[in-house]
Amino acid sequence: MQNNPSLFQSDPSTDDSTALSDRPVEMISWNDAMEFCRRLSQQTGHTFTLPTEAQWEYAARAGSATVFSFGNDPLILREHAWYGRNSGDKQWNGDWDMTNNIQNNNRTHPVGMKTPNTWGLHDMHGNVWEWCLDWYDADTYSETDRVNPTGPETGDLRVFRGGSFLSMAYFCRSAYRGRYQPDSFSNSIGFRVVKLPAEPNTRSNPDSDQPQTANSSNNDKNESEPEKTPEERVRPDESNRTVLARRTMVETQIAGRGIRDERVLESMRNAQRHLFIPDNQVRNAYQDRPLPIGHGQTISQPYIVGLMTELVQPTPDCNVLEIGAGSGYQAAVLAEIVNQVYTIEIVEPLADWAESRLEMTGYTNVAVKHADGYYGWPEHAPFDAIVVTAAAPHIPPPLIEQLKDGGRMIIPVGSPFRTQQLVLVEKSGDDITTRNILPVRFVPFTRGD
Repeated sequence: MQNNPSLFQSDPSTDDSTALSDRPVEMISWNDAMEFCRRLSQQTGHTFTLPTEAQWEYAARAGSATVFSFGNDPLILREHAWYGRNSGDKQWNGDWDMTNNIQNNNRTHPVGMKTPNTWGLHDMHGNVWEWCLDWYDADTYSETDRVNPTGPETGDLRVFRGGSFLSMAYFCRSAYRGRYQPDSFSNSIGFRVVKLPAEPNTRSNPDSDQPQTANSSNNDKNESEPEKTPEERVRPDESNRTVLARRTMVETQIAGRGIRDERVLESMRNAQRHLFIPDNQVRNAYQDRPLPIGHGQTISQPYIVGLMTELVQPTPDCNVLEIGAGSGYQAAVLAEIVNQVYTIEIVEPLADWAESRLEMTGYTNVAVKHADGYYGWPEHAPFDAIVVTAAAPHIPPPLIEQLKDGGRMIIPVGSPFRTQQLVLVEKSGDDITTRNILPVRFVPFTRGD
């Protein structure tokens, strides 16, 4: 963190002459931290974001599996972290007391005064709590066996980690998690950022015939200009700003959370999510959350779209069935990879919307049908993969029948408006195997009359 570069600094009312010197950022909400990352990315041409919980914990432990990066001995904590027992005038006296917290003139301290972990990172266990990217969920992070676990698609609380100068030593463990509303702030909560690896400076831009550079002057386009209509936002006249937004989305929300299939990552760099949502949601197109598309339906969180796509292992020769076209975005992501997509939508206005948007954006390998998706599309079966984007109480037998031998289906299963399980179905001859991937919340699977 070094010298504090932001306007969010320690309390200037203190008479401590070092109060504004080299101290961690504090008094900042999760929303403010994300805005800082966005502006820093825009100004530098690099991609900055908050760490996911998995990234933060891995860094805190410095790649180890111990309670702290330096091992399991809490008595050494004072050498590495500031917390309620050693941050104020009354210093830590050597007792490992988790309940009697001394908060006498406690304050943040300049970064770098304590011993760093073996990766050279300071204050991972204390000084200020640090915001993470994920929504908070009490069970997902601790129970999932995914390499990069994440919380649910939405929620009321965001996660912070690390402990603070006001916290008891008990909270300064790698595994302890706090939570707070994303618009709330505290003098004991701050943040650090992750700089993601840069892509090559020049690459082929799928939305333009010209090479795209990360430092193009269009990145500084005035954000107050009138919004374009959907037709004006279509290729090839897309601004560099949305290209950069998609790149940031992929690096932070998709690759940053463990999606590794390069075909999937590239498809999500190409598919223009802002063209598959209502005009009043365009400014939120590349945020880490689902968005309403009308008729009680939503477009899924980008990470979930990437995860479901990767799990069915799409290849260029695949034919894929999607149940629940919605706005057409998931079909567009699939169409960037596979030979043909067949997508079914039971809500007729959404089926029309999806068909028009897919046609407008140039996806000629997608067929849209207004029908009850429970019965699939037998005329084009069998399918190499099936993607279901609504929560069904059970896996529809017709879809299993239409899955090709060796095929894979991904489907959320569970009761409406409660936590469901994202289930991977694999077919091998007459054998059907299922595997729970992670808890999710999807809109219900709507049936016909």
